Amino acid sequence: MSILRLAVVISCAVAVLPSDKLQQAKLYENAVNAAQWAGTYCEREPVKCEQAIQYWDQFKNKAQFAAALGYDALQHYSAVADQAAPGPQLVVQSSAVTVGANPAASAPQIPLAFGRGTLIETDLKPSWRGSAKAR
Repeated sequence: MSILRLAVVISCAVAVLPSDKLQQAKLYENAVNAAQWAGTYCEREPVKCEQAIQYWDQFKNKAQFAAALGYDALQHYSAVADQAAPGPQLVVQSSAVTVGANPAASAPQIPLAFGRGTLIETDLKPSWRGSAKAR
């Protein structure tokens, strides 16, 4: 799909180019002048160019900090996930209390999956999803 899109854009660009030799020469001259004007900006505006260089350096430093922060966060996340995966699973007793029975004996043992928190099986199947007949 992207090759087709690229072909369409290139075709449109070629289609709008002038076919007259005089217009082609004028377009070429204008393109060269625009490139030269953009390339000599720092010679015309040295103060603004210096400010732009300072802002660019600040932006690069912030971008490097953000990249390092993201990399460190991913490394920490993968280290936590690696530590949680191979070892024994943490077992938590449910907070549900059955009336008239021994709570310790009736509470189901639920293994915690990473990121699941304290959800139990009934929490994962909410009643608002509707019945199979309604579907």
